[in-house]
Amino acid sequence: MSLDTLVEGNLAQLPNLITDYKLIAREHRMVAGMEAKVLIYTGRQGIFQLKFLQVYSIAGGRNYIITFTAEEALYKKYEPAVREIINSFGIK
Repeated sequence: MSLDTLVEGNLAQLPNLITDYKLIAREHRMVAGMEAKVLIYTGRQGIFQLKFLQVYSIAGGRNYIITFTAEEALYKKYEPAVREIINSFGIK
């Protein structure tokens, strides 16, 4: 499976899983020396308005998805720390 196929498959499912789903951004970048795709989107779960950041990568024939979820009002507060953690991610 290619990285694009993985991301597109998940993008197709998100509107079915997240109420009021809205894609905010798509990024292509390197994470820990690996090609990665990043999705940022919003939506509701129950009474919570949430913002999500997902990083997709493939290494050694395995799919990796890192997800950060926060209440939308708190997202910016935690995003820098989360991006730092994501950038430290590595596969041995």
